[in-house]
Amino acid sequence: MEDIKTTNPNGAKVLKIMGEKLMKELIFHDPNVGGTLAMATGEQGSGKTSLLLYLAEAEMANGEIVIWRGREVAQWYRLKNWKHRVKLFIYEEDHPRFYRVEDETAKEIHIPYETYKDPRDILPKLEKGKLNVIYEPMFYTVSDEVKDAVYYSTGYRLKRNFPKGAYFWFDLFYALTTRLDRRFISLIIDEADDVFPQNPSGDLWKLQEWFKDLLKDARKSLISVFAAVHNLNDIDYRILGKFQAYIYLKGSKPFKGSMVNPKFILKLQKGYGVIEWGGFGLFKFPAYPPRNYGLLVRRQSHASQPTDK
Repeated sequence: MEDIKTTNPNGAKVLKIMGEKLMKELIFHDPNVGGTLAMATGEQGSGKTSLLLYLAEAEMANGEIVIWRGREVAQWYRLKNWKHRVKLFIYEEDHPRFYRVEDETAKEIHIPYETYKDPRDILPKLEKGKLNVIYEPMFYTVSDEVKDAVYYSTGYRLKRNFPKGAYFWFDLFYALTTRLDRRFISLIIDEADDVFPQNPSGDLWKLQEWFKDLLKDARKSLISVFAAVHNLNDIDYRILGKFQAYIYLKGSKPFKGSMVNPKFILKLQKGYGVIEWGGFGLFKFPAYPPRNYGLLVRRQSHASQPTDK
């Protein structure tokens, strides 16, 4: 941030000290305090994925269980020595094919993975020191357990149960918060608006209303959530308001009422971010440059596709 150093070196120093302090509080967890919740936002290419990979590696080094939401265009392979550090989970009815893409060619490759039948089946298989990448089922209906939990919490009985893969994360999160252990767990969700869209309708409106209260209990259950989205307005405001910290990368817009000047965010260079959590400060994070090939994960469901009920 050369321009900031030139105009106000003392102010820049204070911002960096505060930013480093807030990031340490975000990453290093105390059982007496619990987990932390942070939402990052920034334009395409601003470094959101690098930031999430950095947070994942930091929590892996802290001895936490780290869960990463898998996506078709994979990013987890950007980790150094990823073949020995990533553990993949695929739903038992979905059959994946992995493709290494270079220039105009795509070559199918073999990558080992484990299967699961439901969210609770995953919990004992999670490993410390690895990035546990979970691919949601292609088609998923909310479990009876979560439907009952929604009813007991809101008095609303879910009527429709349209099969949508992203619903899996509500079930997994409920399984995590009600587990019978005291392990620290970090859940990392890129493209969070896929899971918590701004304008849900029907049952999803009630499901997300229930989830916002469940999110409050995450910290008590030693769960941290690190999520990222292009625009904060793409996330359900009820859920967004439960996050403690907000991280702004280049091109992002702070939430209404933020202490951070939008003009300051415009000056950010790649690899820098502003964290707001009570106060705010500037921090730097390492880049995870793209490799000279891409990795695609294509799945085909062999399950009978459920219908909207």
